[in-house]
Amino acid sequence: MSMARTNTDAAPARPTADALAARLREEVAGLLAVPSDAVHADRPLPELGLEPAQMTELVRAVSRWLRRPVPAWTVWQYPTPAALAAHLTGDDRAARAAAGRRAAGHTPIAIVGLGCRLPGGIGSADALWQHLLTGPATAADHRPTAAGCSTEGCSADGCPVRQGVLPDDPGGFDAELFPLPVAEALLMGPHQRLALQTAWAALEDARLVPETLAARRTGLFLGVTEPGSPATGADGGSPCPVPGWDDTTTAARFARALGLDGPALAVAAANASGLGAVHLAVRALRERTVDLALAGGVHAPAGPAADRRCDGPDPVRGAGGGVLVLRRLSDALATGDRVYAVIRGTAVHRAGARGQAAATGVRDRADVLRAAWQDAGISPRRVAYVEAVGSGTPPGDLTGAGALRAVFADGRAGAPRIGSTQGGHLRAAAGTVGLMKTALALYHGELPAVPLAGAGEGHDAAATERTPWPGDGCRYAGVGDDGSDGAPVHLALEEAPYRRRLFVPLAADSADGLRAAADALTGRARAGGAWYAPEHLGRAAGAHRVVATAGHPGDLSGALDTHLAARLQAPAARPDALAFCFSGPGSQWHGMGRDLLGEPVFRAAFDACDQALRPYTGWSVTEELLADRAGPRLGRTDVAQPLLFALQTALARTLGEWGAEPGVVFGQSVGEVAAAVFAGALPLDEGARLIAVWSRLVTERAAGDGALTVCELSVEEAESLPVVRAGRLSLAGHLAPGQVCLSGPREAVGTLERDLEGLGVRAVRVNIDHAAHSARLARLAPEFERRLGALRTRPTAVPFWSTATGGYAEGTDLGAAYWARSMCTPMRLAEATRALAGGRRLRVVEITPHPVVSHSLRRGLDAVGGDQPRILSTGRRGQGARQSLEDVAAALWCDGADVRWGAVTGRRRRSAAPLPVALTVSGRTARARAENAARLAARLDGTPDADLPDVAYTAARHRSHLEYRASVVAASSAEAAGALRALADGRTHRGLITGRAAAGPGLAVLFTGEGDRRPGAGRGLYGAFPEFRRALDEACAALDPYLPLPLAAVLFAAGDGPDAKLVHDPRFAQPGLFAVGVALFRLWRLWGVAPAAVAGRAAGEIAAAHAAGVLDLADAARLVAARGRLTRAREWSGATAAAVREFRQVAAECVFREPSIAWASTVTGGVAAAGTVADPEYWVRQACAAPRFTDALRALERAGAGRRLECRPAGVDEVRSLTRALGALHVAGQDIRWERVFAAGVPVDLPGHAFRRASCPRVAARTLPLSGS
Repeated sequence: MSMARTNTDAAPARPTADALAARLREEVAGLLAVPSDAVHADRPLPELGLEPAQMTELVRAVSRWLRRPVPAWTVWQYPTPAALAAHLTGDDRAARAAAGRRAAGHTPIAIVGLGCRLPGGIGSADALWQHLLTGPATAADHRPTAAGCSTEGCSADGCPVRQGVLPDDPGGFDAELFPLPVAEALLMGPHQRLALQTAWAALEDARLVPETLAARRTGLFLGVTEPGSPATGADGGSPCPVPGWDDTTTAARFARALGLDGPALAVAAANASGLGAVHLAVRALRERTVDLALAGGVHAPAGPAADRRCDGPDPVRGAGGGVLVLRRLSDALATGDRVYAVIRGTAVHRAGARGQAAATGVRDRADVLRAAWQDAGISPRRVAYVEAVGSGTPPGDLTGAGALRAVFADGRAGAPRIGSTQGGHLRAAAGTVGLMKTALALYHGELPAVPLAGAGEGHDAAATERTPWPGDGCRYAGVGDDGSDGAPVHLALEEAPYRRRLFVPLAADSADGLRAAADALTGRARAGGAWYAPEHLGRAAGAHRVVATAGHPGDLSGALDTHLAARLQAPAARPDALAFCFSGPGSQWHGMGRDLLGEPVFRAAFDACDQALRPYTGWSVTEELLADRAGPRLGRTDVAQPLLFALQTALARTLGEWGAEPGVVFGQSVGEVAAAVFAGALPLDEGARLIAVWSRLVTERAAGDGALTVCELSVEEAESLPVVRAGRLSLAGHLAPGQVCLSGPREAVGTLERDLEGLGVRAVRVNIDHAAHSARLARLAPEFERRLGALRTRPTAVPFWSTATGGYAEGTDLGAAYWARSMCTPMRLAEATRALAGGRRLRVVEITPHPVVSHSLRRGLDAVGGDQPRILSTGRRGQGARQSLEDVAAALWCDGADVRWGAVTGRRRRSAAPLPVALTVSGRTARARAENAARLAARLDGTPDADLPDVAYTAARHRSHLEYRASVVAASSAEAAGALRALADGRTHRGLITGRAAAGPGLAVLFTGEGDRRPGAGRGLYGAFPEFRRALDEACAALDPYLPLPLAAVLFAAGDGPDAKLVHDPRFAQPGLFAVGVALFRLWRLWGVAPAAVAGRAAGEIAAAHAAGVLDLADAARLVAARGRLTRAREWSGATAAAVREFRQVAAECVFREPSIAWASTVTGGVAAAGTVADPEYWVRQACAAPRFTDALRALERAGAGRRLECRPAGVDEVRSLTRALGALHVAGQDIRWERVFAAGVPVDLPGHAFRRASCPRVAARTLPLSGS
């Protein structure tokens, strides 16, 4: 609960909303040191640039104006000046409307993919970053001087302007990769070829499969420069444009080649073309015209660079391009994309003809800068770096630099760093390259050394050397073009919402040992040795511990010194026990927890909660968490409580996976539901149903007319209050010694707050809309129980302390009656703290997006006495959830917990022996496939075997599957690399499967019969695949009632054990083959392998009937067990009559349904129908007569299922055999759900497509036979 005070009825006179909004704007402007007209009334305060401390200062100022306390949470629930003013003047309807009114222009846009092709062999984002760190500046390499070049006397051979600066093989083009007609490919100009290949690389970097773009609303916004060469008509007449040379057709051809379903626009604004295209893409995404955008710029001169005359020191014109993949940040977080940076604001401007004076240029440029950061809602004072994409000339650079100083140096102690790649010679691509550079710098937290022209003329902040990102707060940067020959454009960038820090856990037996360990690590880092391995450092023993955090390797020494000094000056007592406290409502805030969606464990847990809640809420907690605007829904009980339940559950599970193991859990108010789920007392789906029913009932029957306040009173003092004795208010909770909650009607609570304030007693209103835990809710208890019905409960795996009963509770006691009682009885938080901390030091972690009971818990621990540890919290309003959670993990490790640092830092290592995986590679041609295989083999060199599944996952899930395919089955990186090199060299390899995918026939799954018997069948699959294990357990459970022994005991019997021979007994052999076949079929279906038909021989036909939906599992199990007894009687005793009668009776009792897929019968030799197989005599014939298996296979082919897959364990290495079958299916063209095959897969970087840039000659532009006008 949010402990913030309010007393909205105490003000003697209320100003109007307009007057208060104007005063708020003035106060905010003063805090930000900006003019008041720069503060928009409808812009959220954090976006205007207010830090949390400034928000608190604003609350104090408003309280002074109004002469009454204003709750701290109001500036978060009503985040704009207009909304806050309406709320404070009593117009809650207008306040809620204003709070939810955010313009679409404020939607942040994520940069999720980067593709480039630049001079110097730069063909990827990583190559660009390495070049920026180690290579020279782009422009500085290729800038001729006036002394060495002149219009009159330059040398054609030696002049760098004439030679130009081009990417490797600028005329090459992989025409086979793109589905373009040959004639169209021949007509394409170099800029169009460059654009297509760069876009493909950008999509691969974004881990998007280009072929899937047709199913998305994808827009293309491409910056271009001057039109291509004209073509002369056949009669030598006036020039006519040729489509392949005309830049205006580039975007349209691009869109056709990639199958885009969205706008395709070419932007021509000289050097500003690329950034202008990004500006338009951002606008389209914000307006939801598109869901994905490709934006950037390319420049490839239509003719030789020598066609342009040299102008002394002007930059060289070259060729190159860059394309970015953009999407709304909420969508990027929802899909788990890698985010390089976030575009928060954009602006483009041309003030008209004002002359050519440099001062005028400064004014125009400054206007654009201010507009962009105003669009972002961020003060320019917070910007640490500006990328100035100049014209490449000293006058242009100085003009832009003057504008930068005018905007970014105003009102700040130090100017931001300024740098430039000086890519003016790339024209339309220049701004795109600068944007990519800046996004990479934000992503890596480092500024590369790039000299800026004119740096000596006042550029004391020029980024002339490589350095960590300046400052400790959120990273902001600007990118802009000076518009010297186009239009000024500026983009406001912010770092990605989740930033991984470097963690250095150190432990020793003494303080001196800790210092020695730190010195040794620092020395190793300075000497250039490998030093960052938190997963290994964290295994060190020792009572003296410290965890240093740094944002960049260069900060290691300082971080160690700082953390060591703090630790040694105030050594903390190590706690004896750990408790998780799940707090109640009021902690929600817009944006909470978003940055953790990129954490695999958190995401999996949150998605599971979303799936469990959706049937009861009718909406998605993921979508609510990612909502672009902070609307009034977050204040509704039926929205806030399910969302907090999901968030708390995911936070706790993440901490658990990171190694935090509480000895007890407890909850406050509705937080008890998440606590019960974490403790194991409630299954997740039951916890979801419980919180949904609870919140909906309160919303329907109690919301809006009640309130709750926290008072500095003892229980005795509270119970003696007249309003409590009279029953108008209820004691809702005992939070800490001398602190209680009182709830009831809003008017009565307000009166009490005023009375207590007059007595000097602090009262704090809680941010909820009903009288929680009051006698008023007791009338809802019967309805609550009725709606809940029976709750499935379980014994707890972690002890659960009940704040409703004041003691430990068994999981089986937490039925509907318990929760109905909890809803309307006081919360006993103080009693819980006293009991759990009695006689020991207790570390409490509040599981919450913002602390709401930490203060009360602290008071409770202080009352217990002893050296109690501080309270930890998993979140704080306005702070990244990842940072908060990591800080908790670090503190717990210092307490002595066994934190899994590999999981915390994303450097996980799989401990189990590696299993074979199917690694896929493809190409449009066999040669292209071979070249891609060679690249992938090089990537695997030195890759740990534990990382091979992630490489395979990325190749399968995030790369195109083209016609010529190969699958490599390997259990180690070396084995996979060897097979890939064999493919590249045209050699065979035992782990290699190659082929050409084809639509071809459908798939038929065949189930084997009695002849396939061996001890241990399915054991390897059982240990490797959870879905197989679950399915086999279900099949065994269905079969065991009809068998002399449990089937698993026979299937997995030791080879020399007494039960091993039973595998040849038909009573076990046939049920065993059935169970394994059914489990395999379930696994194939999970992996997306959907057959067109099924068939089986002997006992396998019953498995086929079950797979086709003809028999459910229970009837199929009874039937196959009876068939096993019948077969044993026929083979072993000859007494068949009784066995046949029994088998016929079982078949008669089964229920047969129409097949859901084609099922070929080995009795009739054709496709079976329910009417035929419902006859018991059918099954007697099936068991006793010779099968017509060949006829059944022909029937499958006639049904269109000519491709076959046998559903049986094969060979000693079952996992490798199954993986090989998976790879073979993929090569043949079968669709696979790779995200399910690699359920724990994490995307990693892979080499880009090996473009076969063979010479693709264009038709000569000047000799085309053209007709028409």
